[in-house]
Amino acid sequence: MKKAIVGSVLAAGVAASLFGAGSAAAAPGVSFDPGTGGKNTIGIGDQKSGSGAYANASKGNTALAVNLGLSPKGTVATANNSGTGNNVFAFEGTSVVTDGVAPGAIKPNNNNVGTIFGGTVLAGGQGNSIVNGGGLITAFDGQSENQTSVSFCGTRVTAQSAHIVPGKAPGGLC
Repeated sequence: MKKAIVGSVLAAGVAASLFGAGSAAAAPGVSFDPGTGGKNTIGIGDQKSGSGAYANASKGNTALAVNLGLSPKGTVATANNSGTGNNVFAFEGTSVVTDGVAPGAIKPNNNNVGTIFGGTVLAGGQGNSIVNGGGLITAFDGQSENQTSVSFCGTRVTAQSAHIVPGKAPGGLC
């Protein structure tokens, strides 16, 4: 039950960050973090969380955020976790690879997550490749291993683990 509550809260937070209230658009920007924990990002334009393109990756991970200014809350890509080899990309959306919260969660290693106009949260797991267009994907149990997930607007395009759950992003593109 705790896992479901934490997962719901994280998913709601991602959806809110994507499609928050107000009509003002975030400023354009590109931000890349090669594993500096957000301390030495490389980029142009607005690189602040909540208003532009924000990338944050812990040592051994990479994150790239691209924001054109279409989203009211900016773009976030983060791989700030205890694992390594995670590559996270977000274009006008939110992509997060974080440590799992469920008991026995696998340390997040070697995951590739890409989101375009949507939100993706992967908590734990290893060797997963997730591509999300316009939807909201959650994987909170930390048990997903070596899965490939491609979805568009909350609809699965490829077969995947039951642990990776696509859905529609409230107020989103689709």
